[in-house]
Amino acid sequence: MSGFFDNLKKGKMVQWSRAYVAAAFALLQGIDIVALRFNWPESLTSSPIIDSVRVFG
Repeated sequence: MSGFFDNLKKGKMVQWSRAYVAAAFALLQGIDIVALRFNWPESLTSSPIIDSVRVFG
């Protein structure tokens, strides 16, 4: 548990959180572009959004 606080103090947790948010945003934007192009159903495009929030939260 002390390793968690050491990483948080070093700023690694904040860096990785920012990197995850940026990667998830880019992935969701790509999925949105492809989904619009190929007329994917709404249920298929909403599941990656829910999954990315679930993993982060």
